[in-house]
Amino acid sequence: ANSIPAASTVEVASCEYFKREVLRLVQLVHKLVFVEARVYCPRDGGGESLQTLLEQLQAEGLLTEAEASQLLRHSRKTSDRGMDRLSRSVLTWLQQRINAAAEQQLIRGRGSQPCHHLHAQLSSAGVAIDAMRVHIETQLPLAYIQALFGLTKLHLLVLTCTNAIVARDAFTRSLFFLSLIHI
Repeated sequence: ANSIPAASTVEVASCEYFKREVLRLVQLVHKLVFVEARVYCPRDGGGESLQTLLEQLQAEGLLTEAEASQLLRHSRKTSDRGMDRLSRSVLTWLQQRINAAAEQQLIRGRGSQPCHHLHAQLSSAGVAIDAMRVHIETQLPLAYIQALFGLTKLHLLVLTCTNAIVARDAFTRSLFFLSLIHI
């Protein structure tokens, strides 16, 4: 469904290349979470163009032209308010790089503890991406926001009064101790 090459066709040339690719893809996942928010949960009017934001990621060196076109195609095909979680697609690419590196013996094999740990981390990253997306898309009811605003103001008032009492008490005690020293 993702039209992403199978793990066996992904080439990982060397350990150094693998490390750079993993770092690049992890940074890309992080940035794509915010790109999705800017495009599909706009503030102050319309959202920014996905293509424009992907071009910015290309300029930063986090995304290749082929990957950008693949993400654009993928976003047009999905139905979740016009897009799927693009950052999840990149996690799939990252998973494929890890599998290819394991097959090429750049990291321990698929059954090893480090690979299981990496797979678990990728799975947990996917769950975190989904949770962040839910928080971004969920709007709080106005009554809740007003109640929270009122409680926050009340809390600040209580803190101010408490600090004033403590400061007054400290100031009077300090004057008392100062008067004892001068005697």
